[in-house]
Amino acid sequence: MNKQDNTEIQQLQVIYKTAYIAGKKIAVDLQKRGDIENSLNYICSCGAFAQMYATGIWYDDELENLISDIGNSLAEKIDRSNSGELTSPKQKIIYVASFLTDTGGHSEICRMWIKMLNENFKQYLFVTGAPWSGIAEYSQIPPEFISKLDGADLNAEVIGGTTYIERIINITKKIGEVKPDFVVLFIVPGDVIALCSLAILRHCFKEKFRVVYYNHTNISYWMGKQLTDIIVDYSEPSAYLARKFKGCKGDIRIVPLTTDAHLRNHHIKPSLTRISGQTISVSIGRPWRLYSDGTWNFFETIKKILEENPNHLHILLTLRADFIEKEISVWRKDIRERLMIIYNESNPVKYYKISDFYIDTFPFSGGQGRIEAISTGLPILIIDNQQLKLIGHVGKFLLKNENYRYVAKNNGEVVQYANELITDPEIRKNLRQLMNETFAKYYSMEHVRSHLLHLFTNSDNTSTPDYSTKYDFDFDSHYIFSHFTRCIGFINTKVVEPVKIALSGNNLQTTNGESENMMIKILTFLDQIEQLENIIAEKNEQITEKERQIIERDERIASITTDALKMTNSMECLRAKLDDTERKLQKIYGSDGWKALLIYYNTRNFLIPPDSLRKKLMHSCFKHIKALIR
Repeated sequence: MNKQDNTEIQQLQVIYKTAYIAGKKIAVDLQKRGDIENSLNYICSCGAFAQMYATGIWYDDELENLISDIGNSLAEKIDRSNSGELTSPKQKIIYVASFLTDTGGHSEICRMWIKMLNENFKQYLFVTGAPWSGIAEYSQIPPEFISKLDGADLNAEVIGGTTYIERIINITKKIGEVKPDFVVLFIVPGDVIALCSLAILRHCFKEKFRVVYYNHTNISYWMGKQLTDIIVDYSEPSAYLARKFKGCKGDIRIVPLTTDAHLRNHHIKPSLTRISGQTISVSIGRPWRLYSDGTWNFFETIKKILEENPNHLHILLTLRADFIEKEISVWRKDIRERLMIIYNESNPVKYYKISDFYIDTFPFSGGQGRIEAISTGLPILIIDNQQLKLIGHVGKFLLKNENYRYVAKNNGEVVQYANELITDPEIRKNLRQLMNETFAKYYSMEHVRSHLLHLFTNSDNTSTPDYSTKYDFDFDSHYIFSHFTRCIGFINTKVVEPVKIALSGNNLQTTNGESENMMIKILTFLDQIEQLENIIAEKNEQITEKERQIIERDERIASITTDALKMTNSMECLRAKLDDTERKLQKIYGSDGWKALLIYYNTRNFLIPPDSLRKKLMHSCFKHIKALIR
């Protein structure tokens, strides 16, 4: 990123921070006027906005204080008559998730914890659906999530209610009935339902449970700082970021990732037949992880690998996004046919099992996909994005091997290392052994379960390392902001609308005229950006259509050229046959037999009377033969 671009990003980041502050101010004003429901809506949107646009704000004590104040005002609405009635000989854990999916990072981690702690704890799972109120896919527990628990004893339900307030009251009652020892949060920053409920129980009703926050949104804004007793990260670099940037002063624990992918669904096979001599690589990640940052380009790099290796196939497991189809629509047909894109796959393990190696998504990479690949013995090609040193450090940290060769620092190295893995089966064999050993030693379910048991049985021990001094790299929030701003089009924007509305001068009646005018300028600026983005999108569509037409034209030209070449070859064959026939005739005409035949006819011509019909006939034949000889 050049200096001018960086300045523009910084200016835009200031504007988005101003938008966040404007939304927060309205949330405060609404709460003061007693409009709690709309205040919660703005808090929820502020959290989603700050996470989605990566504005450089890591946490907000003022907003969390507002959540506690709202909790205090709602406490009197909650019936405590059934509090603590559920009894169990085991300690009780409640998992609270904003949403769950059938596969993917935080859902898989939550599921694995439930599965590994089944014998030791009585467990409950509540899904709030926040901040995506009213969106059906986030207001359910996927059947695949439950089926992959393999019969673990779990009380699971989605919190009912049509408003934020109703759902806060409902979940508070349910947590109060269970009277848990631990509440484990797998939430997004805008989950006001979970946080308000905990604020009520901890501050108003003085409940003694401990709150464990799983830090899966480790590169972005978070809420829950004031309510969390223990924050859990899956790697030391991530814990470093939490300590240095996210304001985590208390207990931080490292619990490694794990998976049961290598144990599941042996009988399920993908609809894919491997061609003799073919190699296969696989990647898994959400679309925003694949969107080019201007330097790293996932699809161009994969295309280069496929061009240089005609017998190679790449499998991409992701979600639908328009830009993906546009990216590959201009590819040559034979290359495009060797990129298999699988959308919404709930069982990625079957694709790991048929692949030869795993390629990180980039410019952003995920941890759970790597662990699943390692568990199946799949060699992994790691991405070290120098703009995000945290991600690169996590990749090498996961392998516990600073000397691991296949860590690419640019697109070219991805191609180079992929070519080595494609062409050398001995390398793949050795790496498979390394992956199997790494998983067994550091990430097996037995190993990680011991970490979890230590976490929940020694939860009062706060003597954890000061990770903030362990690494020397900074965090480039401008890079994150610029990336998310570019690719925001295919990320759900419904929840940030209230904050965008907050930019309107009409909503800021308590501010002075100067501030109001500034907000109108910001709103106008954002409108201009949106208009420019629409124009660019239209131009890109036109360019894409032209490129598609050019590809079709080139394919037609190639087809015509092929037909012409076939015709030329046929004509050459015919010409060769004619020449061969002519040579044979000339050989006959120059032979002694042909000369004897001419003598014979000359003699007959001499002996036959000149005026006879026979003579005339013979003369005509003789003239014809002489003409042939010439």
